[in-house]
Amino acid sequence: RVGPYTLGEVLGRGSQATVYRARDDDGEPVAVKVRRRGMASQDRRFLREFESMRTLRLPGVVRVYEAGIQGELLWFSMEVVWGRDVLEVIHDEETLEGRVEAAVELGTRLFEILDGIHRAGFVHRDVKPSNILVDRRGQLHVLDFGVVRLFADSDSLSQSGEILGTVPYMAPEQLAALPFDHTVDLFAAGLILYEAI
Repeated sequence: RVGPYTLGEVLGRGSQATVYRARDDDGEPVAVKVRRRGMASQDRRFLREFESMRTLRLPGVVRVYEAGIQGELLWFSMEVVWGRDVLEVIHDEETLEGRVEAAVELGTRLFEILDGIHRAGFVHRDVKPSNILVDRRGQLHVLDFGVVRLFADSDSLSQSGEILGTVPYMAPEQLAALPFDHTVDLFAAGLILYEAI
């Protein structure tokens, strides 16, 4: 249990944190992301993820509720999204024509969500299929803002020397530790759609 939430099964696990299915004191379902405190820079990044998502009150961006520190744990709660990754959904189409139609429809929505994120001043930096879920109603949700960066933020690759993101979906300038902007997200989204068809 963390804060007012009773944790259940693991929904996802990354190198830095684990996401649990959980319920609040009223029995409402939520997702809770938990990280064991460690390196100060990683702890700050975890808390920045919560702050970024709290700022981004946009359709298609998962909403967060509250955050806390409990002993050695950092945590924050967010809306739980039931869905499958966008690539799986498109590949379920039986024909190339169906895949192209689904890719155009979902791709258009993805670019609209990314445009909202970029207009708010953020670069996601880790756009990949598992961070884009399609729910049962066909709505798209962008998840995992763990390496998000404000345009004005000084935490860039060229300064930290750290590669942040998922290598197969990184733009060349990201991989080469060159200055980059929001177009790295568009590059990744384009790769996803290329894979889709």
